[in-house]
Amino acid sequence: CRTMDASIRDRFIQFNNDLSKLDIREISPEVIAAFGELVPYCSANESRSTELDEMLNTDAEMIATCTNLCRLFALYGLHSEMKVARLCAADSGAKFSEHYKYRQSYEELVQFEVNVLGELGAQLAGSTASNEPANVVVGKMAFVGSGPIPMSSMCILNEHGPAVEIYNIDILEEANQLAANN
Repeated sequence: CRTMDASIRDRFIQFNNDLSKLDIREISPEVIAAFGELVPYCSANESRSTELDEMLNTDAEMIATCTNLCRLFALYGLHSEMKVARLCAADSGAKFSEHYKYRQSYEELVQFEVNVLGELGAQLAGSTASNEPANVVVGKMAFVGSGPIPMSSMCILNEHGPAVEIYNIDILEEANQLAANN
């Protein structure tokens, strides 16, 4: 088991070193390829996840490595969303959903989140997914850090229409403007 721990640890440190050398804002083929390899590696299997959790409880270098990888991934997501949002803003006929390649991932994430709400006894207003009465009906939501492409909001509105009122909030004014104008 120690050999596997070392190989997982070494691989994460290598991902961090490689990505730290790249300009994340450029959304280059190298950046896309590196994150394209990192994401499935992180979610490859349950035993790797368990080992990683154990390392993150005891290994200061792994904590720093994963913290930096999360920061880099967030920056990558922001810059790729900004790029697509600017494209759509420049072309009034363009739609986020046609240009944003991560839409399916967002739809799956939103469905997961809606399912968690259901498990907690809440459901979104206008929902027809559950036959059981909800303890709480959610009619208003806020997404903090919604970014320039508020895809989660769009997915919920697509499914639940005007029954749910959504507020999108982001620290970046340009992200708020791009989201509102597209």
